[in-house]
Amino acid sequence: MPSRRAGAEQGHQAPARITAPPLPEARVRFAPDFGQRFIVTVDTEEEFDWAKPFERTGHGLGHVPRLAKFQQFCESFGVAPVYLIDYPIASDPAVTDALGAAVCAGRAEIGIQLHPWVNPPHREDLTVYNSFAGNLPPALERAKLVKLRDTIATAFGDAPRIYRAGRYGVGPATAQILADPASPSTPRCAAISTIPARAAPISPNCRCIPGGWTRSAA
Repeated sequence: MPSRRAGAEQGHQAPARITAPPLPEARVRFAPDFGQRFIVTVDTEEEFDWAKPFERTGHGLGHVPRLAKFQQFCESFGVAPVYLIDYPIASDPAVTDALGAAVCAGRAEIGIQLHPWVNPPHREDLTVYNSFAGNLPPALERAKLVKLRDTIATAFGDAPRIYRAGRYGVGPATAQILADPASPSTPRCAAISTIPARAAPISPNCRCIPGGWTRSAA
């Protein structure tokens, strides 16, 4: 029998495999009057043609500033969306102009979406097989996740705590990579899912100011 590891923070016994359902004691129980709730997640990625071969360059980012208008739309309904952004988006300064203030104020959250073919380091061949992050050698999968995490942290002042594998590309090493203390999901993120849960508190390094936002040096 594979060993079971204690679940993060709650002390529950976690399933040994990422594909195994949660154990009964780990399931969330809501009050009868909790009502129906949902989470809005937004796959926030570069513009490209899925019908063409994968390329590292040549994608578009002209839509990024328009995220600000979408954020306003969400806020008009009281919705705090989770933007799951990949490397081209995270490295575009326009994304912080569009979403930085909302993230700082807790009106939106940022998570990771990994598209390996546009995410450095580029050590793999451009193939359909390698477009699924879980098919990459574990060291390369981890290196790409760390690069994306650090890029997002630089842009928004705090590391993301939600991960969605682009193309649902979870592989045999993904869970262990995210559980590693030196990896993108730790020390405060224990989530790996294609349906992410509410992430974490607003960054203590993010300070809202009238008319904008800024990050402290901490």
